[in-house]
Amino acid sequence: IGDASMAPAVSLSSGGSVSNAGNTRSRDGSESLDVDSLSEEIGVVRAPVELIVVDLDDTLWRGNCQDFAGAVPISSSEVLCASGETLHVYPEVALVLRSVHTCGMRIAVASNSPAKGTALRILRQFGLAPLISHCEIFPGAKGCKHEHLRRISGAMRVSMRNIIFFDDLARNVRDVQQLGCSAHQVRGGLTAADLIAALRAACTRASSAATLHTFLGKRPVAAPSTPEHDDRERSAKRHAPDCTADEAQLLGNAL
Repeated sequence: IGDASMAPAVSLSSGGSVSNAGNTRSRDGSESLDVDSLSEEIGVVRAPVELIVVDLDDTLWRGNCQDFAGAVPISSSEVLCASGETLHVYPEVALVLRSVHTCGMRIAVASNSPAKGTALRILRQFGLAPLISHCEIFPGAKGCKHEHLRRISGAMRVSMRNIIFFDDLARNVRDVQQLGCSAHQVRGGLTAADLIAALRAACTRASSAATLHTFLGKRPVAAPSTPEHDDRERSAKRHAPDCTADEAQLLGNAL
């Protein structure tokens, strides 16, 4: 994982899912992805995203890093603890993070783990640490990640609307969406398909916001008030004190 060329090739099926393909074609015959091809796909999407924020446990790797304080690496993608349990990075994580990094987007970590030291050590062992610009690893209040995202946004000077967040827990996704950033749930680890789907959703969201802004900008602007206009409305209010402002304007014009 320490070298981009070691990231496993994956393939996007027509349905958008990604399957492990090693260095061969996938079962549906589609071309496998490497860092260069995924980076090209990211460039095609052209999403208005500056920062990718990721959870750790069950998002980047399978397992809880809190349980692996004394673990030793047994491969470039797996560590072993004294009990015999292993923690391994998901197959497409290195590919996704390296591609994001290659495209100039920054990467940050938001984790509720109390084992910050262990988490950072495992990131280094998996060769992922050089790709990450900022980490917020601490137990959030009631398990919430609002504070993690606020700290990341402030430290990296990135607006919430230009952030995409990935987590395996639906409640974390819902919580973070309340802050105004895009948030997406992953299942079975972060994949290339997760990334592309999230970037496309960010494009759709930005386009919708731009359309709404344009629509609101074209709304008719009320004509400036004049003394004569104000006198007519006051007269209308005296004749019909319970009328609305619009009704008063209409009545005033008739008086």
